[in-house]
Amino acid sequence: MPGTRLNPFIGVLAAAVVLWTGAHVACGWTSGDEGWYLYAAREVLRGHLPYFDFFFTQGPFTPLLMAPAMVVAPTLWTARVESALLFLLAMVLGAMWLRDASGGPDSPKRKGPGDFSSIWWMLLFGLSAFVVYMCTLALTTVYELLAACLTLVLLQRERRGWAVVVAALACAVRVSLAPWALAVWLFAAWTAPAPRASRALGLALVGAGLTVLAYAPFAVAAPERLWTGLFGYHLGGGRLAFSAERVWIFRRFFWTSWITFCWPALAAIAAGYAATLRRIRWDRWDALLLGGALALTIVHSLPSTPYPKYQVTPNALLALAASRRLAWVQIRPLLFVPLLFVLLPWQFVYYQYAVGDLAWPPAPARHHAAGRMIAGLARGEPVLTFETLLAVEGGLRVPPGYEMGAFSLTVSWDDARARRVGTVTPAMVTADLESARYRVLALHIDDLGLASAEWRDRAAAAIERNYRQVAAIPRIGHYQSTLFVFIRRNGD
Repeated sequence: MPGTRLNPFIGVLAAAVVLWTGAHVACGWTSGDEGWYLYAAREVLRGHLPYFDFFFTQGPFTPLLMAPAMVVAPTLWTARVESALLFLLAMVLGAMWLRDASGGPDSPKRKGPGDFSSIWWMLLFGLSAFVVYMCTLALTTVYELLAACLTLVLLQRERRGWAVVVAALACAVRVSLAPWALAVWLFAAWTAPAPRASRALGLALVGAGLTVLAYAPFAVAAPERLWTGLFGYHLGGGRLAFSAERVWIFRRFFWTSWITFCWPALAAIAAGYAATLRRIRWDRWDALLLGGALALTIVHSLPSTPYPKYQVTPNALLALAASRRLAWVQIRPLLFVPLLFVLLPWQFVYYQYAVGDLAWPPAPARHHAAGRMIAGLARGEPVLTFETLLAVEGGLRVPPGYEMGAFSLTVSWDDARARRVGTVTPAMVTADLESARYRVLALHIDDLGLASAEWRDRAAAAIERNYRQVAAIPRIGHYQSTLFVFIRRNGD
């Protein structure tokens, strides 16, 4: 059977993917977003709803998907284990799709060996430092990836209706997945046999109806919060009113970062298509994968502050397209070994230098210890902090308006708008500090860095007057800066 001799090599690569994933679960540096995602999941378990009860900038299904980890144990560890398991499942689904990579109405008659395609899939995607780090964090990234891989498998197995449903429901996790949902529907309509072609419109209506149903209750009861969380906050900056020049700088960074971390897949696509295009024609799978990757990349570049981390799913689609084509090139297994020494060290060294994604002692453990220490000081009261993960680890609450962590501070909004939407302004934070309303503070020195010098000075004076410092925890949080813990003067 073709490719049988490659099985041991596949086993070694699969073990490497698992170990690499486990290392990031244990030692991956924390992202500031993880805290407010998990805080939202915990709030949902307590009967509170996004948009209704607290501000939220992703789809309403996101807290529900993260809730199982919070049921098992409300810590970052369990959430990351859930993300890691879903990532490995997505890897398996991608390999399943590649095993029959020549399936589909326009496919070549000759099958691409599944062993070769699985090797390329793990090399280009599963062992990428960028990908594994992003997919083991408690973010929406891994859910997007899983939805994309699952829809591909369903389409391949002629389950068009289910594929449309999965893609539509994924839009209730992250609304920017709408281009992928549209691409899936177009593919389903395009590939449907003639007697069933009329069902394409029905599939589209079902998919759109499911997405509308997911958002409808919130659109009716909390329209401003929903619109602002899904669109206004992202497109308008939210925290700051960015100039056109500043927006251009962010978008240029987005595209250069995307090329930097995705170049192995891009190079593999160029090589694979150059080697196979003359004898294996372009087909509908190529259109779906490359068209979907391009559409998602463009949509992810639209926010005023686009982030490269949203490019994991487009990168997966590129890696699948490349793996499928390269499987037909029939490169000898021995040639994969030098490629390992080119791709993997470069990805690790560069990404570790640029992001510092692995840390020792393990960052999640440090957050847990800090959260438990702060819980002992707070005595069950809310803690004023923008490091929301500390509240999750300590089983604490944060004040209303602070649920989104650092993204709760909206500098460009007035107080009235912030209260309507569920965020805080520098004036509101300063008022909380001046009134000494909360027993414990846990703040980084740059938490009010976006505010004007006047508000920063007032906040510092209020802390000096009303609180005393009890701890300074070095290298903790998104920017690895010192966290200062204060307790209210005069006891309670």
